[in-house]
Amino acid sequence: MPMEAGVQLTDAIEDRQRATYPFKEIIGSLMYAAMATWPDIAFVTSILAQFNQNPARVHWEAAK
Repeated sequence: MPMEAGVQLTDAIEDRQRATYPFKEIIGSLMYAAMATWPDIAFVTSILAQFNQNPARVHWEAAK
């Protein structure tokens, strides 16, 4: 399911506990794919990478 147009990703206050999902790993995989084969996803990947320190569930869902 692609990310919807117009979605605004911000720091989510409701999901402050430690993330149990591999957010940094999926961002790394997306960066590799963006550089190697899919340059069209580079912009969205760079936006998602800004939330590496404290990703919320909304960021995880957008990355999937």
